[in-house]
Amino acid sequence: MVACGIRNAQGKRQKLNAVETLLEQHSDAPRQRMEKRQALEDAKEELRLKKREVELKEERKKREAEQSSIALAIQQVQLEAAKRSVTTGS
Repeated sequence: MVACGIRNAQGKRQKLNAVETLLEQHSDAPRQRMEKRQALEDAKEELRLKKREVELKEERKKREAEQSSIALAIQQVQLEAAKRSVTTGS
């Protein structure tokens, strides 16, 4: 009888543990959903920032190319002016 009572108590304890585990999992579900949602938002923000970084780099390269083009045009004008002054000076 005592052994039967012990087994009965152990079975009840196992059921109680199972119920407690289910309750913990259930109570964690909203937190887990919130964490997943936050992780998704963080990933979206990181992607947005990386895209913006690429855009800024492209804009900088474009400005640098324009500046190089302007500098080259200035040098060509100076070279032509120097050629004219050498030609007219001789």
